[in-house]
Parts: sequence; C-alpha cells; structure tokens
Amino acid sequence: WSNLENNLVIYPNPSDGRRVGFHFIAPSGSKATLQIVDIRGEIVIEDGNTFTGGEEHEFVISMGDEASGIYIARVVVSYQGETVETAKKFAIVK
Repeated sequence: WSNLENNLVIYPNPSDGRRVGFHFIAPSGSKATLQIVDIRGEIVIEDGNTFTGGEEHEFVISMGDEASGIYIARVVVSYQGETVETAKKFAIVK
C-alpha cells in the first residue's frame, strides 16, 4: 500500500462525469480521503472513509454538476501512524 501512486486506478478516464471510480489497495482498517481538485486548485469534492474487510478499496463519485475539464484526484491513506498520498489527473468530457 505504500506504493499508492502505482496502484491508484481511475475509471473510466475520461469520464462523462455521471460515475467516476477510484480504486486502490490499502490495509483493512485504514482511513482514506479523496479530494477532487479543479485546474484552479479549488477542492470541488471531498470524501473520507475508514475501510474494513480486505485490501482493495474504492470511492465512486458523481461529477455530473462539474464542467468538462482536467481534474486532479488526491488520495491520502493513513494506517497505524503512517500516511501515504498520491495525485493523478483525469478528464471529464460531456
């Protein structure tokens, strides 16, 4: 899980915004936060969860109210005092 950058998958990419998934591997019991940032650097969506049961986790969000463009997904995972984060670009095309 410490290699979060390589195991974060955003699908579909590009997306029409109705449903965007963010799949990653992290320990059971880890706490994760997803931030979606627009090109101006403003957070447009933020979601958090404590994941239990297995190591494969995902956030699924709707971006139907957001404009077409490039966004950055920032995922921060904390587990037993260690924090790992990564960011990846994705596109919304309507």
